[in-house]
Amino acid sequence: MITALLLVIVVGGGAAAVLLLSRGGGRSTSSSTTSAPAPPPEKTTQPPATTKPLPPARNTGWQVIVNDDAGLVYEVPGSWAIGGSRMARPGGVVSLSGLAAARPFQCDGAEFVRGEIGSGRMTRRDDPAIVAGAVAEGAARAGYPSPTVELGAPTPTTIDGLTGATVVAEVSSTAQNPCRASKARITVLALAAPNGTVAVKIEVPEDGKDAQFSPSAEDVRRILESVRVAS
Repeated sequence: MITALLLVIVVGGGAAAVLLLSRGGGRSTSSSTTSAPAPPPEKTTQPPATTKPLPPARNTGWQVIVNDDAGLVYEVPGSWAIGGSRMARPGGVVSLSGLAAARPFQCDGAEFVRGEIGSGRMTRRDDPAIVAGAVAEGAARAGYPSPTVELGAPTPTTIDGLTGATVVAEVSSTAQNPCRASKARITVLALAAPNGTVAVKIEVPEDGKDAQFSPSAEDVRRILESVRVAS
């Protein structure tokens, strides 16, 4: 079943990640010649913009992330870099948004991170344990060359009345690039929600360049404990 689920992201999620992960943005303009000046724009009154305040952090000094796509709230340490609202990554059977990264760094002309979190939702209500395993495998295959993925036994999890499971995957690969990690631990929490199945992925490379800056097991535990349903 995991193999079958993984096929979904190969077709549907890869292109989105390529389009949405570029940094920054800009406008393209073009010039044209007209015989008469354009009429002035009509005056309209726009309603005032409203921004819903973020819920308070449960961990002092941490940042709160609200991912409306997944309907989840979670927290990351204050030193993490928060991704843009349109950024997304493939994550097995879901497209992961609500991204944040621990210590981004440049190496050999590319950008790497020492840890990452993201979340997403699939419209089907599948077994959360299977979804968690599929998300972990998908993330491993997207980020590491020819990985070997060992999935731990799912741990039953309940958050705000939603039942699910947490799966930890140990990933190893034959990375030849000194910038890349050859080992990682990917923790995925999946929950059966009323509108599908939601998942949170926490990925921690365990070796490679700047490995001393990878999030600790305590950081991962606190991040998981901060996950709740968005109100």
